[in-house]
Amino acid sequence: MDTGLHYKGFTRSKGLELFAKYAWDASDFAKKELTRYSSDPGQATAYMIGQQALIKLRNLATEKLKDKFELKDFHYQILLQGSSPLDYLEDHINR
Repeated sequence: MDTGLHYKGFTRSKGLELFAKYAWDASDFAKKELTRYSSDPGQATAYMIGQQALIKLRNLATEKLKDKFELKDFHYQILLQGSSPLDYLEDHINR
């Protein structure tokens, strides 16, 4: 939706149509989400990229540490870095 609104030129009504068709949601929630996507270009895309990166790092840490891996320690290490670039987080987790 984010890309459609800001790159492909979707209108609000087109966005609501797609929410109803593919997310089966024509409620106020869909309208609020569409407003959020409209008002903050790239946020949803950046969120998904970050989510995928964190899953990759968690899998990497799980593979390297095996039985020593603790999810709460992984979360602590990620949160300890604050708002930082993904490359920095990857370096930190690798160390």
